[in-house]
Amino acid sequence: KDIIVCQVFQCNSDEHKANAQLISASPELLEALQNNQLMISKLSNISGGRGIAKSMLMKQFLENEEAINKALGQ
Repeated sequence: KDIIVCQVFQCNSDEHKANAQLISASPELLEALQNNQLMISKLSNISGGRGIAKSMLMKQFLENEEAINKALGQ
């Protein structure tokens, strides 16, 4: 179901257009990030919990978590 999130009037600058496009894409971006979190969790479990790969996955997981919480107002 589509809903109107915002309306942009007198969108005459590149920055305004870019902001409108970002706002429009935000639900899909949040969903992709949440799906990424699931993949990171699965990969983290597969890697056996050690090594640089695990460290990199956990760093990305925490960064994603922060962005998701911010997007959800938490």
